[in-house]
Amino acid sequence: MSIPKEKDELTITQSKESISPLSDPNDPLFQKIESQLIKKFDFIIIPCLSLAYLYSNLDKANIGNAQAAGMSEDLGLTGNQYGNVVSLLFVTYVIFEVPIAICLKKIGTRKSLSILTLCFGIVCLCTSFVQNYKSLLAMRMLLGLFESGIIPVINVMLSMCYTKQEMAKRCSIIYSASAAAGAFGGLLAFGLIKINAHGWEGWRWLFAIEGVLTISSFPILVILLPPGDLTQTWWLTTDEKTVLKTRLSIYPDFYQDEKFSWSEIKRSFIDIDVLILYTYEFCVDLTLFGISTFLPSIIKGMGYDKYKTQLLTIPFYSLALLSFMGMAWISDKLQHRGGFLIIGLIMEIIGYSILISQDSLGARYTGCMLISLGIYVCSALSIMWINNNCAGHYKRATSAGMMTTIGSIAGVLAGQIYTMDSAPRYLKGLKITLGLTVLAMVLVIVVLYYYKTQNDKRGKELKRLEDQGLDINVKPENDRSVYFKFML
Repeated sequence: MSIPKEKDELTITQSKESISPLSDPNDPLFQKIESQLIKKFDFIIIPCLSLAYLYSNLDKANIGNAQAAGMSEDLGLTGNQYGNVVSLLFVTYVIFEVPIAICLKKIGTRKSLSILTLCFGIVCLCTSFVQNYKSLLAMRMLLGLFESGIIPVINVMLSMCYTKQEMAKRCSIIYSASAAAGAFGGLLAFGLIKINAHGWEGWRWLFAIEGVLTISSFPILVILLPPGDLTQTWWLTTDEKTVLKTRLSIYPDFYQDEKFSWSEIKRSFIDIDVLILYTYEFCVDLTLFGISTFLPSIIKGMGYDKYKTQLLTIPFYSLALLSFMGMAWISDKLQHRGGFLIIGLIMEIIGYSILISQDSLGARYTGCMLISLGIYVCSALSIMWINNNCAGHYKRATSAGMMTTIGSIAGVLAGQIYTMDSAPRYLKGLKITLGLTVLAMVLVIVVLYYYKTQNDKRGKELKRLEDQGLDINVKPENDRSVYFKFML
């Protein structure tokens, strides 16, 4: 495996004779063991995180499949009660995401992820028993409570295990689980809504089966996920633990021993680039949550029955999956984020324009497919981007939590702009989302310009320090340090 660029610049102050091979990132033995370590992370941690994220998205988005299968009629929902159910799930996201992100270091990522997954699986199962609007609303708000910590936990665990250069391709696998959940959910819904046994409608079986599947993942997560101290992971060898300690201590990407600091948390609310990215995330997550929740209703509004509707959601998510994995891989290869966000946004703008302006079913479905090309690229790569450019555990964790919190506020809005009185075209919601997507593209350009100018200024300062004979291969204390370089 290739070594991050920072490794080539490490200055080893001790003599070669006094250094253990497993303490020297440039030693061939270290590199061999490190490769084994990363492979273990890839084959154990990444599937666990992907599984939890898949079930989180499956249990959250299944209400859209249930709606297309007749849930509102069976429960007697009136007016915009369905939209309220969609919106209020995200209220609990907004309230609890940041507190959970801040507390992660004390609670531990393994405990947090395992318990949260078990709890939202139980809630999904219980949703199959709801009888009216109030009970459905209560279940969805509880679901939002337990799912609110999933993305912060995943982001923090990834930042504990991987460097910036190693991050994106792993994130692409995990976040692609969201698209996989959409495709799998459509296929699962197609089969389950046909069941009408024991007096239960098909959509009830959808919640029940998906809840049981989620609960079954709990022991897997408890057994395989590492503890808060990665070096105590039971499935690592002694040599791998030694190499891991070296990575954590000298690589500039890790801040494992950082002490709690309110000032670091405060920076998550005042740094200009972070604030712009928060606004960006609101814009693109309105697309994500609006489409993922209302796509079955939009497709059903094209004239398809409830069974074909479920099947027609599968190509959307399959294409979204391929698009995201491809762009994330290239983004990782080039160590660049902003340009790929712009590409995804352009696809969404074209797709929304077609969906709004055209009447033919073929054109409108094509518009949906174009939106799919950007939906996960725009919402997930931005979270990777802010992780890359926030140095320090507490700023990084808080910023990642805020990104998902701001995105959740967009989820609250989604249920109020895609209203039942605008069905089946939902033109009001689509027009608002189109406008915010255009704004998002402007914001990406602004952030790219800011990072470019900051890197140029720091590059000149480093050149001046180097000319004075000073060592410039220094681990930056935070992202304000002259030694820190922003990823574009």
